[in-house]
Amino acid sequence: MEVPTAEQLMSLPPEYLAQDTSHVLLRVTIAVTVITTFIYTVFLVSRGFCVERNNPEIWILPALSFIFCVGLWSLSYVLFAHGGAGRHLAYWFLTDPNVIVTYLKIQTAAEFVYVAACLFPKLTILALYLRIFTDRVVRIGTWIVIGVCIAHALGNIIASFTICQPFEYKWNKTINGHCANVMASYRWVSIPHILTDLAIFILPLSSLYHLVMGKRRKLGIFLTFIVGGLGVITAIIRCVNFWTIDLESDPTWYAPTLFSYTIVEPSAYLMCSCFPSLRPLLRLVYKWTRVKIDSQYGSGTGQSEITLKHLKGSHRSSTSALKMLSKSSSNDDKSDFIHLNDSVDVDVSPPYGVARV
Repeated sequence: MEVPTAEQLMSLPPEYLAQDTSHVLLRVTIAVTVITTFIYTVFLVSRGFCVERNNPEIWILPALSFIFCVGLWSLSYVLFAHGGAGRHLAYWFLTDPNVIVTYLKIQTAAEFVYVAACLFPKLTILALYLRIFTDRVVRIGTWIVIGVCIAHALGNIIASFTICQPFEYKWNKTINGHCANVMASYRWVSIPHILTDLAIFILPLSSLYHLVMGKRRKLGIFLTFIVGGLGVITAIIRCVNFWTIDLESDPTWYAPTLFSYTIVEPSAYLMCSCFPSLRPLLRLVYKWTRVKIDSQYGSGTGQSEITLKHLKGSHRSSTSALKMLSKSSSNDDKSDFIHLNDSVDVDVSPPYGVARV
C-alpha cells in the first residue's frame, strides 16, 4: 500500500472522493446473517426434538462453524461502521488516516476467522460422509480430504502470522518492518482451498447416484450438494478477484466486494452442512399438515384416518380412528367428533411387549 503525496491527493476530483459503496457490504451482511441464522436455528430444533441420537460432532462442529461465521459477520459490520469500507483510500488519507489503521486491523483479524469459518463446515460435511457412506474408496478419500483441509488451514494461519515481520507491521506502518508479497499469498492459498471444495462436492456423487432410496429423498440430497456448490462458486469468484484486482492499491474501495464473498462462502457451507438434518423436522411438519387436512376435509370415501405417533424415539405407538364426516355439518352438532368403532386396537412396539385393548 503506497502512501500518496499531498499533491496527488489535492489533485483528485471531488466526485472521486465522494464515491461510497459501503451499502453493498451492509446489505449482503444483513441478508447472510438472517438466512444463515434461520437455517441454523431450524437445524437445532430438528436435531433436538426430532432425532433420538446425536453424536457429539453433530453439536460441536456446526456450533463452531456458526460461532466463526458470527465472528466474520461482526467484522463485516465493524468494517462498514468504522473500517472505511466503500470509500477510496485517498478520502481517508485526507479526512481521517486512523480509519486506515482500523481497516488493516480488521483485515488481519478476518484472515484468521475466515480460515476457521471455512474449515469447520467442511469438517461437518466430511463427518457426515463417514456416517453415511460405507464404500471403502469414498471413506479413504474423505479421510484424505480431512487431512488436507486441516493442513491447509494450519498453513494459512502460519502464513498470516509470518508474512509481515514484525507481526504488528501489518497494520502499523510507522514502525520498522517489512512484508512479503501479501497479494501473492492471497492468490496462491486460494487454489488449494478451491480444490478441497471441489473434492468435497464430487466425492460422494457416485455413491449417491447408486443409493437405493426414493426419488424424492435422493433429490433432497442432491439439492443439499447444490447449495454446497454455491460455496464453491463463491470461492472461485473470490480467487479470481484476487488475481484481477490490485487490492493493495485501494483496499478500502474494494473491501465491500471482496468481503462480501468472504462472508458468503463459509455461510453457504454452514447451511449445506445443516440441510441434511432438517429432513426429520420437514417430514414431521408434512405429516402433521397432512393429518390436519385429512381430519378437516376427510378423504374421498368420507372417512379420515388420524394417526398419532410419538415424536421422538425409535419405539413408536400409534392409535387409529375413523372420523365419519357428516354431509351437512351446519346442522350436525356432532360433526366435529370422532366416531369410534366398537373396539380400538393399540399396538406397543418392543421392548415393552405387545398389548391389545
